Amino acid sequence: MLPGIPGSIVPPENTRHLQERVQFLCHLEHRRFPGSQPISFASSHLARLEQEDFWVCEKSDGIRVLMFIYLAGEGHDVFLIDRKNVYRYQQQGFFFPHYEDKTRPMRDCVLDGELVLDNDPTHGQVLRFLVFDALVIDEQNIMDKTLTSRYGVGGSIQRRIREPNSSKRLEQWFFKPYKVMIKEFPQMASSAPFQLILKPMQLAYSLEMVLAHVPKLQHGTDGLIYTAVNSKYIPQTDESILKWKPPHENSVDFKLELRFPELRNTGQPDFTQMPMFLLYIWEGGRKYSFYDTLTVMEDEWEAMKKSKIQYDDRVIEARWDLKRHAWRMMRMRDDKPDGNHRDVVEKVVQTILDPVGESDLVARCPSIRTHWKARHAANGVRPPPYNFSPPEPAFPGAPHWQGASVGYGFAKVTGPASVDGWKR
Repeated sequence: MLPGIPGSIVPPENTRHLQERVQFLCHLEHRRFPGSQPISFASSHLARLEQEDFWVCEKSDGIRVLMFIYLAGEGHDVFLIDRKNVYRYQQQGFFFPHYEDKTRPMRDCVLDGELVLDNDPTHGQVLRFLVFDALVIDEQNIMDKTLTSRYGVGGSIQRRIREPNSSKRLEQWFFKPYKVMIKEFPQMASSAPFQLILKPMQLAYSLEMVLAHVPKLQHGTDGLIYTAVNSKYIPQTDESILKWKPPHENSVDFKLELRFPELRNTGQPDFTQMPMFLLYIWEGGRKYSFYDTLTVMEDEWEAMKKSKIQYDDRVIEARWDLKRHAWRMMRMRDDKPDGNHRDVVEKVVQTILDPVGESDLVARCPSIRTHWKARHAANGVRPPPYNFSPPEPAFPGAPHWQGASVGYGFAKVTGPASVDGWKR
C-alpha cells in the first residue's frame, strides 16, 4: 500500500519562493522537480555491470519525494516535494545539528528518497522516509560529486572501499550527528511525522545479500535499483540509474481515457454500456498519443462503477499480462503529473520482449566481482570472499523468466503497427 504524503500543501503564492531557493541551491535553470529518474534495466546492462562499479539496493514500493530542509532562524522548516513539484510543509518541529558543532543548525539541505509505510510488529504502521541520495548538504551543492562522495560508504561497503570521512556527505555530515541527537533526545524523533532512515546499499556483486534481506522488509518491494558509483546526480532521466523489475511486474504509467459507445441516433455517449479503455503515452509538454487499450473484465467494470471513483483522464500504472497478452491495470498514480514519456515506454516494452530474470542477475555476480577486483587491484582494495550460497527467494511465487516469449497476436507489444489500414 502506498502511503499518503504528510504535511499541509504550501499555497501557490508561497511556493514560488521555495522553488526558486531549491533552483538556486541545485544550480538549475528551471523551477521544476529536480529529482533524477532511472531507466529500465535491459539485457545489455548485464555487461555494463561488469564494466563499471555499481551499487544495488531494493526498489521500495513507496512514494518518491525530495526533502527540502530550510534553515529558519535557529531551527528548520522542512518540506516534502512530490513529483508534481508540490511542496508540503511539515508542521512538527525538526532540528538537524551541524556536523562540526551540534549546538548550531545545519544549513539548507535537499535530500532524495521515498516514503514507505512499514508494518512494524511492535509499533504497527510506521511512516518512514528512506534517504538514498543528496543534492545539497549544508548549503553545499554536491550534485557533481560521485555517488560514493554524496552518500558515503558505511556498513559492509565501508570495509571494502577506502574513502575519507570528509567526503561522506550524507552519511557522516547529515545522518551521524542526527542519530547522535536522536539517541540523546528521543522525544524529538517521536514527535516527527516520519522516521528518517539511510537506505542501505551493497556492491553490485553482493546482490544475494540484498535478495536475502527482501523477505525481512516491513514494506513492499517491486524490484532493484542499480546506481553507477562514479556518476553525478542528474536532475532528469539518468542512464546511470537502472531500474530492474521481475518480468511479470514490468509496468508503464499511462494516461487512461474512457470512450463510451454512442446512443443510437443521438450523438451522445451511452453511459450504461461498458466503455473502451484507451491508453495514452506522453510526448512531452501537453501532448499525448494513443498507444494501446487496457483490458478490463466485466466484473472488474462493475466494481469500478460501484466504487464511484473517477478513472477517466487519470494516470494509471499498468503491467503487461504475459498470459493474456494484454495491458492490465495495477493502480492509480496520482503522485505523477504525467504518464511515461514515449522513450521510456519503448524501453520498458523492450524489457518485456527481452526480459532479464532474477537468476540472470545472480548468475552474473561472480563475473561482476572479477571485473571489479581487476579494476581496483591497482588501488590495493581487496574485496571479501564471495559467497556462492544460493539466494533466498526475493519475490515469492515469481517465475524466473529466461527470455521467454511474451506472446503473439495483435497486442501492441508484439503485434503489427497497423491492421487493414488501421493504426494501432
